Amino acid sequence: MLPKFKVASLDDIATLYTPGVACSVQEIIARPDALHELSTKDNMIGVATDGTAVLGLGRAGPRAAVPVMEGKAAMFKLLAGIDAVPLCIAVEKSLDLVDILVALEPSFGGYNIEDVASPSCDRAGILCAGKVAAPAHHVSIAAASNHERRRGGIGDAVRGADVFIGVSVAEQLSGDMVLTMQPNPIIFALANPIPEIMPEEVMAAGAAIVATGRFDYPNQCNNVLAFPALMRAAIDTRARRLDREVYLAAARTIAAEISDAALGPSSILPSPLSPTLYPNVAEATAQVIVERGLARRDPGRGSVADNTRLLRQLVAERQSVLQRRAELHKR
Repeated sequence: MLPKFKVASLDDIATLYTPGVACSVQEIIARPDALHELSTKDNMIGVATDGTAVLGLGRAGPRAAVPVMEGKAAMFKLLAGIDAVPLCIAVEKSLDLVDILVALEPSFGGYNIEDVASPSCDRAGILCAGKVAAPAHHVSIAAASNHERRRGGIGDAVRGADVFIGVSVAEQLSGDMVLTMQPNPIIFALANPIPEIMPEEVMAAGAAIVATGRFDYPNQCNNVLAFPALMRAAIDTRARRLDREVYLAAARTIAAEISDAALGPSSILPSPLSPTLYPNVAEATAQVIVERGLARRDPGRGSVADNTRLLRQLVAERQSVLQRRAELHKR
């Protein structure tokens, strides 16, 4: 982490540190909102986990989760210019994690909570109305989705289906199961690092479109396409919360990044290397946050996109300096 202004003299240190810092303290005491203006809070987030659901590898623990949180923090910085700190926290219960994050709130403008296990929901087959002692949210999902009241396992669930979307663990779907689906099915096998079924196997079974969360196959359907810009919009507007309409705005903007000419079976999503994706998604979602009354601050139309572009440019310039230094070192 570097200061955002050049510190070159004792006068600069006196302003940045002491006695100058006391002026900021007094201003925040008098006017709490000044914290957003006088600190890094509005561009600083925590990427937090308890390590209970690391990628598709399960309860790997907070130490094993460190590289994942570091990678996500790097994506926030590179793609949306957000300073992100990995927070891998060893706790016994999820509520303990919540208490810790609430206590750390003064330092952060937001949190990305990652790789935390959901409650040890019903994993014994298809959600179906009428199951004994089913949680309320399972009953609701079953009523909305399982109109045929199917029962059984994953093989029973996919039979005759047009689409499979998996966000679970490796090797849950087989080629034989795909053969029981409708002709030319669409398969989103998104478990990481190993998907529910490998693209080669599912293509051999007749799939028309295959997406994974990996970046060594076409159609990378990974949350990195959305989370940096959503967080940029959230902290630039100081959003109270995000809702369905915000997520739909993000989805529509991501989809619009692929032109009709570029759209095809192996090109259904934009690349995270797109120079326009993150400014456009951040701007679109910020506008919806403001329009829906979810913002504490209206940054003004176009300013979130401009801010995203500027911060990305500053990161790119810093990377260029580091690259030149590395090349000189090799010589």
